Amino acid sequence: MAVDLPGHGPGAYFPCSYRTPQDPEGLRTEPSTTAKVTSAHFADHVADVVRRAHRLGPVVLVGQSMGGLTLNTVVDRVPELISHLVRVSAFRPPRGPPCSS
Repeated sequence: MAVDLPGHGPGAYFPCSYRTPQDPEGLRTEPSTTAKVTSAHFADHVADVVRRAHRLGPVVLVGQSMGGLTLNTVVDRVPELISHLVRVSAFRPPRGPPCSS
């Protein structure tokens, strides 16, 4: 099952200013519909999907690209519901203390 993250996918808002011909001023001034969507919203959404899917059997959670960030948070929230975790060219921050300069 492919899961679209909040603000993404076929149901996402597509700004009129992006359509051909593009409207650069409209793109600059039009409010973003995803400005207030955070990685926590992504994780909440995917964790809810995992909870529902787990009722049907083992869950293999796959994340691609920046979806790797969502995977990390979801597996921390509901590790008991995930059978396997797969990253496909996914971003995965290292564990440990944050870097400082």
